[in-house]
Amino acid sequence: MAGIGFELKKLYSERGILRGLRAFLYSFVVTVGPMILCILLITFMQYLLEEKGENYLSRQVFVAVIQYAFIFSLLISGGAAMYLSRFFADMMYVEKLEEILNGLDFAIIVSLAIGTVEALVFLYFSSLDFITALMAYCLFMILIIVWEYAIIITAIKNYKKIFRIYLSGVLIGVLVTIIMFILDVRNSNYYLFAILVTFSIIATRLIYYIRSVFKTREQFSVRVIESLDIYGRLVWVGFFMNAGIYIQNMVYWMTDDATVVATTFRVAPFYDVPMFYAFMTVIPAMIFFIIFFETNFYDRYKDYYDQIIHGGGLKEMESSKKTMIRALYQEYSGVMEIQLFFTIVFLLLGRVLLPRMGVSQSSVDIYSILTFGCYIYAGIYVCVMVLLYFDDIQGATMVSFSFFMTDLVFTIISLRFGDRATGFGFFLSTVVTFVIGYYRLSYYMKNLDYYTYCNQPLLQVKPSGLFSRLAKVVMMFGAKS
Repeated sequence: MAGIGFELKKLYSERGILRGLRAFLYSFVVTVGPMILCILLITFMQYLLEEKGENYLSRQVFVAVIQYAFIFSLLISGGAAMYLSRFFADMMYVEKLEEILNGLDFAIIVSLAIGTVEALVFLYFSSLDFITALMAYCLFMILIIVWEYAIIITAIKNYKKIFRIYLSGVLIGVLVTIIMFILDVRNSNYYLFAILVTFSIIATRLIYYIRSVFKTREQFSVRVIESLDIYGRLVWVGFFMNAGIYIQNMVYWMTDDATVVATTFRVAPFYDVPMFYAFMTVIPAMIFFIIFFETNFYDRYKDYYDQIIHGGGLKEMESSKKTMIRALYQEYSGVMEIQLFFTIVFLLLGRVLLPRMGVSQSSVDIYSILTFGCYIYAGIYVCVMVLLYFDDIQGATMVSFSFFMTDLVFTIISLRFGDRATGFGFFLSTVVTFVIGYYRLSYYMKNLDYYTYCNQPLLQVKPSGLFSRLAKVVMMFGAKS
């Protein structure tokens, strides 16, 4: 994320309210701008389908296909995203930029292979017609590609270009949708096709642009495979953080209150809808995390480790450490204070606007509970990111796994208490996980000297393990190290 930080520092070093607003918008574009554009497009299509009088079942199929494609593509690519972020950073540090595309290609091939097996089994038992099933599969595959190519954005730093790529795809999708609306097209498959066209354009332009920026080696390099022995746990961090968000939905999909669509698609609108809106309230925390940590905290972080690497004096190093830790907690509390303000605002707005949007009162009550849970989740998210700043992969894995397991267990337990407990499983999960995460972070900071000086290998560690042996096998077929 350093590339983002450098750009933000330039903006914040310039005075004026407009400059500050520009920096905020810049952070918004980098973090959630593309996702918001796509969500708005899908919401727009749902509205038009309802206006055209498309039957309820067809609209449910439309929503279920998109919902499943988004969720499971994020689950598959989430683990790869966390690992690739570290791999890309290492390759840029040692100036081996040609390894970046090799790593990206490897991750996408593995992700698409896993996704294909899952999708084909799932769709085989579905009652979707062939055309709808084919579009569902294609959308699923394209979303995996889009999410994983998006990881490399921080290395390019041309965020305006990236945003224009997403915007162009969405605008074409809007244009196709409006044309279908004018032509009185009511079949939801055509609107699903418009979504497919939108993401196909985004994926194609992302691939073309990124591959024009980075060069690739003529032969595949096994470095990305070998590195899995060192940083492979990052895959689990990314997976558990994403799975922890959606496992509660899956639990409710298995209840008697869920709606079955096309045999294999199960949805729970009474829970899925409030959870979707509640999770959107976390966006400010993601934005301000980048603003605060990539500007103010990063300078103190860099100064501390520069003192160590370049042989600073003991007093200077101790002073830099205290300044860094103080900045860490200040920025952490700053993010949470701002997020609390937005959480209260979104909570009040939700209770007023959601009923007018056709959301039932029971779902509005669930939204209130989930919104508070998402506020605490924002604290967990920041905690995990900070632990990874300090290369505490073990701690980040423990926190993310705790989040996943407690959410699963508490959600299942909450089912025993009926409708009145809906949403409390997620809320309790975030509380317990936040306590675990904050304790781990505090413990790490108190023992930072040990982790910095005594917990590091004396010599460079070469990867060794299952993936290193696999890399040797791949090298037998012509790949290079």
